[in-house]
Amino acid sequence: MSSNKYPENLALCELFGVKGIRISLSWTRILPEGEGRVNQKGIDYYNKLIDACIAHDVEPFVTLHHFDTPLAYKR
Repeated sequence: MSSNKYPENLALCELFGVKGIRISLSWTRILPEGEGRVNQKGIDYYNKLIDACIAHDVEPFVTLHHFDTPLAYKR
């Protein structure tokens, strides 16, 4: 699901009766350095995304995006 197209994608899910969708959380969007400081904009993004899923009667199945490792851990 494209991050800038999720409102349209969720509307289509609702229209076609899709009741669940996988959402991958980007580790670097939430914890840019891998630990420590939390990026509030990232938390806000996922809160809006999950709220939108619920509003469209689509259950979000959340996973951690496993190819998205913070730069600090790529040594």
